[in-house]
Amino acid sequence: MVSVVNNGLIKAPARPDLLQIFLQDEDGQNILGIDDGALRQSLRVEIVNTAGRDLELQPIAKNVLDGRTYHFAVSFRPGTLVDISSISLGEIAEGWTMQTKGNTLYFGMAAKTVIPQGERMTLTLENISAASEGGSRGTRVEIKYDQLLYQGSNETVSGSRLLYLNIVNQRGKKQIPLYVGFLGSNTILNDGQENELTLTIQSLPNMSVPFIDLSPQEVSSTLDNTSVTKVGSPAISTSVLSLQDIQLGKIRPTEAQIANSIIVKPDDSKRTEGILKCRGANEGTLDQATKFTITFDVAATASDAPQDWALLNTNDADEVRISVESNQENWGFGGKETQGISPQWSYICQKGWQVSGRQELLRLKITNLKTILKSGYANLYVHFQNIPGYWDGYITVPIHKGPLVYREDPAGKVGCIGIGIDEPKAKLHVKSSPGLHGLRVEGNTAIKGNTAINGNTNISGDLEIQGDIKFKSKPFHIKKFIGEENNFRIDTEYSEQEWIVIIAGFNPTFSASTNDAQGQRVYTFVKSGTWWIHANCVGSAEINWDINVLAIRKDWFEVIGKF
Repeated sequence: MVSVVNNGLIKAPARPDLLQIFLQDEDGQNILGIDDGALRQSLRVEIVNTAGRDLELQPIAKNVLDGRTYHFAVSFRPGTLVDISSISLGEIAEGWTMQTKGNTLYFGMAAKTVIPQGERMTLTLENISAASEGGSRGTRVEIKYDQLLYQGSNETVSGSRLLYLNIVNQRGKKQIPLYVGFLGSNTILNDGQENELTLTIQSLPNMSVPFIDLSPQEVSSTLDNTSVTKVGSPAISTSVLSLQDIQLGKIRPTEAQIANSIIVKPDDSKRTEGILKCRGANEGTLDQATKFTITFDVAATASDAPQDWALLNTNDADEVRISVESNQENWGFGGKETQGISPQWSYICQKGWQVSGRQELLRLKITNLKTILKSGYANLYVHFQNIPGYWDGYITVPIHKGPLVYREDPAGKVGCIGIGIDEPKAKLHVKSSPGLHGLRVEGNTAIKGNTAINGNTNISGDLEIQGDIKFKSKPFHIKKFIGEENNFRIDTEYSEQEWIVIIAGFNPTFSASTNDAQGQRVYTFVKSGTWWIHANCVGSAEINWDINVLAIRKDWFEVIGKF
C-alpha cells in the first residue's frame, strides 16, 4: 500500500533491507564510556545503502529541521547521556546540520545528496559521555530515517532501527589487579568427549611500595641514636634496611650493619596500588553491583568457514554448564544470555567486601565441554564491571583443544597425561577410539620396568622389554578336563566370541576287561556360544579320559583356515 503526502511525494512502504546502520566507538565496538567528560569520546553512526538502488536526500534547511522534518534521528533513553546539548558533529560530516530536542538528535542534509547503492555515509558524534547513574549497563538506541527518495522517482521511504549500546565504566585506573586463569591445566580433548575445567578469579597482591634511600644526615635526624652518621653506599652495601621497621622496633641493627646497608623509606610522592573493592547489590541498584560475565568464542555449526579459532560449535555450546564452586555466599547467578551465537553467564556480587593480598574472589566449575573442532587455542573471556576505581574491561584466558590433556590426580600429588581420556589415572593414560589402536609403535622400542597392557597394542618392529610384562587377562589358558565315559561331551565355558579352544593332549584309560579301541575321535566344537569337547573311542564301551585344552584369546592369533 502507498499513500500520497502533502508535498506531492508518494510514501513507499517500509523495507527492512533498505539501510544497514551501525553505532560504534573509535575501536569499532558498540560501547559508550562513563567518564564524566574527561575522555572526549565519539560515536560513529554509519549508514550503508543496501536498497539495491541509489537513494536521494532532498535538502532540509536548518531552520525547518525538527521532530517532523529530518533525514536521520538518533534517540537515547532518558538518563543515558551526561549532557546531550554538549554533543557536536565531527568535521567529516560536511553539509549536515543537527538539532537537539529532548533525548533525540535530528540530522538533515542542507544540499541535495545521493547515497549510491552499496556506499556508506558516516555521522560522528563528538563530546559524548554516558551518565554514571545506573553503572555499567546495556541500553537501546533508536535510529530513524525519513525524507529519503529512490533516485529518479517520487517515492519517499522511512523507517527505524533499534541498536544495542553497552554502557561501561571508564573512570579510575585502566589496569586492574586481577588474575584470571585455570586451576591446573587449560587443555581439553577435541574428540567429542565431555571435559571439565576449573576457573579462578583472584586479586593480585598490592604493588610494592616505592622507596627512596636516605642520606647519613637523614638517618641521624630520624633515629634515636644520633651518633649514627654512616650509611652504606650502593657500591659497598650488603643489605637493605627499612627505616620504618627500625622505628617500629621490628629490627634493631648495629652500627656496623647500618654502615653496610642502604636505609630506605616509602616515597610518598608516588601512588601505590589501593585495596580492591567489590561493590555488592546491597549498596545500590542491581546494575551498580560488581559483576563477572563468562563467555567464549563459538562457531556456527553449518558454516563452511575455518573454525580453528572457536572453542565449540553452536550445538555443543548450548550443553555447557557453569556453576559456582567456592565463595557462593558472595555471588549470585545473574542469568544466562546469548550475544549473537555465544552464550554468556553472569555472576553478581551480593554484598560489598574488601579484597587484600592474593585472595580468590570467585571459583567456577565449567562442565560438559564437548568439542570436535580442530586442535589449537581458543579464547574464554571474563568481563568485569563496576569495580570501584577501575575501568570496566575483560581478561582473555586461552584454552587448548587437542588429543592430549594434563590433569592432576585426585590426590593432587602427581600430574597425569591423558590421550583420548579426560581424567587420566596414570602418568600416561591412553584410551583407544573406535577404529584406532590405543598404541602403535613403529621401530625399535625399549621398555624398562613393569608394563601393564589393557587393550589392543600394535607394535611394528623389534620390542625389547627389560622388566615384567603384566596382562590384566592372560591371553593363553591350559586347562584339564576329565571324562568318565565314552562318547562324552563337556562344556569348557570359554566364550566363542573371545576365545578359540584346541586340544592340547589327551590320555584315554581303558578297562582291563575291554579290548583295544579300533579308533579315537577327540575334537572341540561350538555350541550355544561356548566351546565344547567331544571324545569317543570306536569299538570300546568303557573308557576314562584326561584331556588338556589350550584356550587362546582371539585377538592374539589369526585364523588361516579351519574345518
